[in-house]
Amino acid sequence: MEAHTFTTIFLILLANTLLLFIANAQTVSTASSSPPQSQKNFIKTACNSTTDPQFCYKSLSPLASKIQSNPKKLCIYALTQALGTTKTFSSAVKKLKKTKGITHMDAEIIDDCLNNIKDSISALQQSLSTMKALNGTDTESHLGDIRTWVSAAITDDDTCTDGFDDEEQTGTQTSSSATLKKQIKKNISAVAKSTSNALALINNLSPTY
Repeated sequence: MEAHTFTTIFLILLANTLLLFIANAQTVSTASSSPPQSQKNFIKTACNSTTDPQFCYKSLSPLASKIQSNPKKLCIYALTQALGTTKTFSSAVKKLKKTKGITHMDAEIIDDCLNNIKDSISALQQSLSTMKALNGTDTESHLGDIRTWVSAAITDDDTCTDGFDDEEQTGTQTSSSATLKKQIKKNISAVAKSTSNALALINNLSPTY
């Protein structure tokens, strides 16, 4: 029941985050129609190079009128979504820690996970800020920094459940801990997809974009 509650909380927070992001990002004129197909095709082609093209296109295509076939804007919005999804996951995990029945060991593992996610958020914020500030000066160096930070964020996400893995290997994992691990891994998948897709798009961004 507790794990199910966590999943429900996460899905609700994630849905609200994506809806707010898309609503705030889009400026829909009453006189305009849907964006040109060429803009959606640009996003679809770019997403084909990511780890999850379908997820990438589904999340970014509603922003076609804002991206406008601009590679830098595409990366900015991809990073913004990755950051929002990571923050949503962090909020859900914080709520999970307050659930009754969590053991002291599980609480410590969740704290470690939250610290990793905090580092991930910081890395994505730094990446987004630097991406927005790109102006053609020393672009390759800055893109290298951004790739490093986003890669670090992915590593932080991947290590979120290391504590549960250690329990499993030492034979000290309880059924409750196993359920928590399963649910956290399941819900962090959206974070992993968003961040990995953002990195792929950034890797394809030319310094002369």
